[in-house]
Formats: sequence, structure tokens, C-alpha cells
Amino acid sequence: MNLLNRLFGEREEYSIRHNGHEIKIYSVPNGRVLRYDGVVYSRLYEDTPYTYEYWDFFMPLGGIKPDEHMLMIGLGGGTIVRMITNKFSEVTFDVVEVDRVMADVTKKFIGEELRCNILFRDGAEYVKSSFAKYDVIILDAFISDRIPGEFLERDFVAAAYAGLKEEGILAINCISSMDGSLSIGEYTERLSEFFDVYRLETGFITANTLLICTKALEKQELIGYMLDRIRFEDNETYIRKAYEQMKLIRKKE
Repeated sequence: MNLLNRLFGEREEYSIRHNGHEIKIYSVPNGRVLRYDGVVYSRLYEDTPYTYEYWDFFMPLGGIKPDEHMLMIGLGGGTIVRMITNKFSEVTFDVVEVDRVMADVTKKFIGEELRCNILFRDGAEYVKSSFAKYDVIILDAFISDRIPGEFLERDFVAAAYAGLKEEGILAINCISSMDGSLSIGEYTERLSEFFDVYRLETGFITANTLLICTKALEKQELIGYMLDRIRFEDNETYIRKAYEQMKLIRKKE
């Protein structure tokens, strides 16, 4: 255990090397952390579904429509699944995960709170070939700290658009490190061929940028759906405020 782990009160519970990568689960005060090559992939606390980090801002997307059908690309440590299914028990949640070993580690990490249908497929290929229509598609796929290049291509963006219902939303966890030479600005321009693209500021010191890409909904319509169906508790107001303040950065071309 290194000095940084000690400072944060981390105690290693589980470790595995897989395809040249190191995956570890640590216990921390009142919770657990999953690290992939040292990068925090997931975090959970015993007394709340929230992390008070970027994952929390995906929560309202599970409450936009009744009996919502959601797709997430990249299981990670299951934090987003745990949060949304705890808040909205009626959601049908499909997760595409290419790595069975990663899914096994996630099951150890989350346990019985991992309530979703895991599809062991390549995420980009699934979206391109599936006939399913989703209310929300969440893209949170990384290898270490980089988004795989296949999710940055126009073909994937077009397939995600086609895979969404009329008022569907594509939500992307985006960071500054992306495969290839494509910048966030260029990626946003590519997305705006199909979507209105909003930037959601988390208010936290983080490298994560959340892009909310709407197929037909205007910002106020999206917020209206949320306020109609979600009772934001006192400890959730920071999430609501982030959506109220999100900025349109690219209008659909």
C-alpha cells in the first residue's frame, strides 16, 4: 500500500491483473473504491447511493419518462447503475460490457445492488446493430483514462441517434484524454450534426466533462420532465441546479 492510499484510509480488499491492467478494490471509511490502473473507476458509500462526484449527475436521466429503458456503454464499477436503480426501481437498465472479467470484479464490488441486464458485446458494434430503442444512452466507456476511439467516430454518433426514441438523450462522460487527435471541441462538432449539445458543469474539481445531447428536447422541456417526476431531496439540490445551469454549446446543424 502506497502513501497516497494510506492518506485516504484505503485498505486493499481485492486485486487482479488482467490483460496487462491492474484492477483493485479498496475499503475506505464508510465505503469502497474500485481502481483500474490507479484510476478511480467507481466509488460507493454505505449510507447513500451518491458519491458527490461526476457520477451523481446521471441520476435524473433515469426519471424522465415512466418505465424508462436505458442503455449504458461501459459498466465500470457499477456506480451509475446502483444510483439510478436505487432511485427509480421501474427503470429497465441494459449495460453493454466487452470484458467479462471486469463484470465479475464489478459484481464483487457492488454485490446485490447491481441490478441490470449485462450484454457481453462490443459497445459500438451493439449500438450499430441493435434494433432496440432507448430513452437514454449513457456513454461511460474508458480504457484507463481514455475513451476508445470507436466511440468518437461519426458512425457511432449516427447509430446512437438512430437507437434513441424521439425524445431520447445521449449522455457522455468526456475527459480531456481521448484516443487519437480528436479534441473535445471537434467531438462536440461531430455530435452536433445530430444533437443539440449541452455542457453540464458539476462544480467539482475534476477532469470530467458531461455532455448532454438531446435529440428533440429543449433544455426547459428536459428540466420540466425531471421536476414533474423527480422529488429532489435536500441532499440532491446540487444535481438539479447543475441541470438548470447547463449551457447549450452547439446547436444541431
